[in-house]
Amino acid sequence: MNRRLNHPKCFDLRCLEKIANGKQRNIFLVNGRDCGPDFPDVPIVLKVPRRIERQNRLSPSKRFLRRLYPASSLRVIRKEVDYLTRASQNCADPLGQIPIPAFMGFVETSDGTGALWEAICDEQGQLASTLKNLVDENRIAEALEPLNSFVKKCLKTDLVVTDMNYRNLVYGHKSGKKQFFIVDGFGDHRMLSLREMSHQYNHGKLMLGFKKISQQGFCMN
Repeated sequence: MNRRLNHPKCFDLRCLEKIANGKQRNIFLVNGRDCGPDFPDVPIVLKVPRRIERQNRLSPSKRFLRRLYPASSLRVIRKEVDYLTRASQNCADPLGQIPIPAFMGFVETSDGTGALWEAICDEQGQLASTLKNLVDENRIAEALEPLNSFVKKCLKTDLVVTDMNYRNLVYGHKSGKKQFFIVDGFGDHRMLSLREMSHQYNHGKLMLGFKKISQQGFCMN
């Protein structure tokens, strides 16, 4: 799962379209044909840790440790990849049940190592709308059934989601149907994860996350 692509040169982030700013990384859009011959001609998401911005906010001792161990800035992304691997192995039907985009490999960029993830798209092949977009555009009624299906999948697979936010839920088209995916905030970045260790604890956290979504502009049936 932790594969590194044999890309001939690094991606220059200045030439890429930035589609989001996360707390810990910047999100860019690349085309599959630019990632290698084995990739289809489709959009792919590139997540790159915000090394410079974050390092400026660190204490001198932590900045020194980052210089000694530069790979530590990839810790969050690697933990997401490792969690996706474990979740898929524990699921009888990973492609049908795990509502997380596929990991596609690590690449080098002008700001260090980044990770490529499947881009969730709509039926026209364009980037899919977030749940927030649907709420803002008053289109939530069309997505209630898939949203309830997403909730059931999370509970059935005991999915660990630490940031259940309507900006992190994307309404896309895959495997012949419309469905929701969690594109950020999945897995637990802590060394010891109570969410993964305790089904009951994680179930409670999931329910709190669903309640949070229901308060972000609409009610979930």
